[in-house]
Amino acid sequence: LMFGDKAREYRIRNWIRTEKRVQQMVAESQIEAHCVPPRQFLPLLEGASLEDEATLQESWAALIANFATAEFEMPSVFIEFLKELSPIEAIALNRMWEAVVETIHVDAPAFPCTSVSFLMRDVLVISDVEMAPYFDDLIASKGQYLGFAPDATVDVAVPREISIANLVRLGILEKFNVGDT
Repeated sequence: LMFGDKAREYRIRNWIRTEKRVQQMVAESQIEAHCVPPRQFLPLLEGASLEDEATLQESWAALIANFATAEFEMPSVFIEFLKELSPIEAIALNRMWEAVVETIHVDAPAFPCTSVSFLMRDVLVISDVEMAPYFDDLIASKGQYLGFAPDATVDVAVPREISIANLVRLGILEKFNVGDT
């Protein structure tokens, strides 16, 4: 019973932090919020209440705000994607998306690809070499998430490959060889 009380307290604290941020995001969007169907709200509530890492709490808040303000019903798969992401993967995906948005706005050419490439939601093609900067500094600076001391020198190649493999497993990235049809 005592552990159950502690778990409830932990989840309530996380939910309150997330809920405050959702309120701010909805207010800033100036879009009227609507009810999220229980089949989606309950998994959102569960995921957000279990998360205590700031980067992912912000992602949960943004996802909930998007569900509450979308003009159409959002796909529930986004909830499952977010449950499976590490903080490093979430930040790297945000960086990749920002690169896509920047590329679209400045009308720059597509990223050049040389050998093995990755496709992000049909909008970004990037080689394995070009993928490294999205992850390496995150892995080095957030080594504590990977079981390393924060000030230790971290070999980023293996954790990067693990993160990329997880994003491929989730279907967020698609790995292909250049020249494949």
